[in-house]
Amino acid sequence: MATGWEAWESYFYPETYDPATQQGTLRNKFGERDAHRLDIRERAASAARAQQLGAGLVDIQRSFGIEHLQAIHRHLFQDVYDWAGEIRTVRMQKDEGSEFAQPRRGEVQELLDQVQEHVRSVQWHLIDRRGFVNNISAVVAFANQAHPFREGNGRATQWFMRHVAEPTRFQLDFARIDRDAWNEASAASSPRPDRTWIDPRPLIALVDGATISRYGEYPTPGPRDLRSELRRDPEQNTGPITGPLGPGAGGPGLS
Repeated sequence: MATGWEAWESYFYPETYDPATQQGTLRNKFGERDAHRLDIRERAASAARAQQLGAGLVDIQRSFGIEHLQAIHRHLFQDVYDWAGEIRTVRMQKDEGSEFAQPRRGEVQELLDQVQEHVRSVQWHLIDRRGFVNNISAVVAFANQAHPFREGNGRATQWFMRHVAEPTRFQLDFARIDRDAWNEASAASSPRPDRTWIDPRPLIALVDGATISRYGEYPTPGPRDLRSELRRDPEQNTGPITGPLGPGAGGPGLS
């Protein structure tokens, strides 16, 4: 076995690891060997830390790059994992046809560099609702494909998205998103053997459903409105995705 966290099995307690399924109980600061009990304790600990983020008690620099996500993850999971905030070194996949970014090829860094460039290029304080939905969908699609951590990517990415949304007229209510639907849409946005680019479009309807105004409820556009929006000028920040994650970023964009 490799030292540190260089091998997949090194993340687990040896006595809990099943080579057939490649699963077990992740090493943790509680010393908990039962995976179900660990999940309960981990979620309780990360929820307490998330309350600190929500209350503004944690100083996290809004760089919108890889170190930004690392700082969020480190804070959320500092009570649970020794590797909190560390970029994974092992390969991960959602299913047989979909693999996340390979860290040893530098793909994690590359994708999050693109996210940072994109976030900095959009005029978030001027953006309208549909532009917000489309651009946030692109951010989460690329961040999800990067999948920088061994565990806790979804929770860290949600806080990252909240930080991206701060200058806008909108906020995200993740309680409005069905977890299974979100996982399915995230998987659908990932590259496939027959489609090598990241496609944010499967996430749009779910992000739209979670988007609310900071100043009260905002009317939700119907499917026809969204289709019309996707045909708008891609050069407008108030329309489809603009910047590095828009048209020309390895896929069709949302024009």
